[in-house]
Amino acid sequence: MSDGRKHRRHVTPEEAKLWRAATKEIVPLAPVRSLKDVEAVADPGACPAAMPVPGPVPVLTAPPKAAPRAPGPSDTLLANFEHRRARRLSSGRLPIDAKLDLHGLRQDEAHGALLAFLRRAQSEHLRHVKIVTGKGVAADDAQVRPYSLFDENRRGVLREQVPRWLAEPAFRVLVVSFTVAGRGHGGSGALYIQIRKRTNR
Repeated sequence: MSDGRKHRRHVTPEEAKLWRAATKEIVPLAPVRSLKDVEAVADPGACPAAMPVPGPVPVLTAPPKAAPRAPGPSDTLLANFEHRRARRLSSGRLPIDAKLDLHGLRQDEAHGALLAFLRRAQSEHLRHVKIVTGKGVAADDAQVRPYSLFDENRRGVLREQVPRWLAEPAFRVLVVSFTVAGRGHGGSGALYIQIRKRTNR
């Protein structure tokens, strides 16, 4: 009858030989410290250079957030004029609320007149207006009066300048988009302009 105690089995010579062969190439991760080394590290007075006094811990702070900038005229972008809207204006299914003819005006006069007209259109809550610029130099007239880049009064200058003016900050707050008018409304010599709704301030 067993007395309840477990008997340890002795390692056989073959098992010991196998163990030595298996652990022959094992290298310790770190040398084993002696008791004297452990006591020296544990005693601050015995090895002061090994126990540096920690300095103040820097406090990391997030960079200050920039104050939100109020949107200005330069943030207002011109959208693409909708093709369906242009077709409805051209066919008369959508009314043109007002028209401005810039014929006969110098560039500075036309610029001021256009700005004042669009401001008035916005204040009166108009939605669509037409601007007549003229088509420019005719084929027979071009032979009589050669094209000059520096001639402010040359024919067709407003046709070139008005789209550039509409991209200026002072105009972008008034205009949503613009496009060339339909053939029955002047074609390339006129523009449809969609007025931007006035914002309440």
